[in-house]
Amino acid sequence: MNENKPYDGKKVDIFCLGEALMILVTGIPGFELATRNNRYYQQICRKNIGLYWKIVEPQLKPRGIILSQEFKDLYIKMVTYNPNSRPNAETVLNHPWFDEIKELKKNKEKMEKIEDEIKQKFIDLEQNVKEGVKKYLEANNSSSEEDDSIITRSAGDEGMRYFNGDIKAKNIDTQINMNNCIKIKNLLNPNKFMNFLCQKMINEFGQNNCYIETSKKRLKLEVIFEEDEKEKDELPEEIKEELKKLGIDYDAEEYEENNDLKMNIKLYKYSDEYILKFIQKEGKRNQFLDKFRAISKLVENIIS
Repeated sequence: MNENKPYDGKKVDIFCLGEALMILVTGIPGFELATRNNRYYQQICRKNIGLYWKIVEPQLKPRGIILSQEFKDLYIKMVTYNPNSRPNAETVLNHPWFDEIKELKKNKEKMEKIEDEIKQKFIDLEQNVKEGVKKYLEANNSSSEEDDSIITRSAGDEGMRYFNGDIKAKNIDTQINMNNCIKIKNLLNPNKFMNFLCQKMINEFGQNNCYIETSKKRLKLEVIFEEDEKEKDELPEEIKEELKKLGIDYDAEEYEENNDLKMNIKLYKYSDEYILKFIQKEGKRNQFLDKFRAISKLVENIIS
């Protein structure tokens, strides 16, 4: 600044505010030193304003900053070399650049209002979808929260889907016991695989002998293999006659106590592989192992 002129605090404050404004808007100072020898500030002293901005603006380009003419005009006036030529505080505040700021602020508020409206529309849309799904489930005597299963014995419905696209294999981080497990590599679509497995099991073991209940929430299915009824235990006719003479009413239709096999089959995602875990719930162990081996072969045929 000019050392030969008397010190005026207000004029110096305007100068400092101008430089602070430049830093706030652009992130860089307008010059290093306010002296006539400084490469930047000497252009302002000589009133080579166009040349000054040609020197400064290339530094702003990488930052994506484009200065308006209003800002350039205000900044040069606030940091001009002659203190008497600098505007006072009231003139600065009434400069057209502040009208530009007010317009930007108004536009920002308008955009924020539009964003809020869009967000609200998405919230309303989500709520409408949930209500629509709830009505659909109620109309079909089903609830997404209380009833998480689909039960079927049919193998003939080509359009049947046991699992839908919202279900994912459960991730496990801890080591899993590989007893009664099948490793499945290169499984691209867990839902498609489980649908195919259900259908194949019904086809393989018979739709009357394989009862499948699939979970909507996890990739899990419960399978019940119904044990066939035993044939009638027929006694020789002479023995029947002897029993009748003794007053014993013999009922030949005696069946072994029901001992159906019930197992859960769950699909887990472990590291980069998938694992089918078989869990016995009811039934004989040897019957479970037989079915486990049979399903293992079925899975091998599916993924091979």
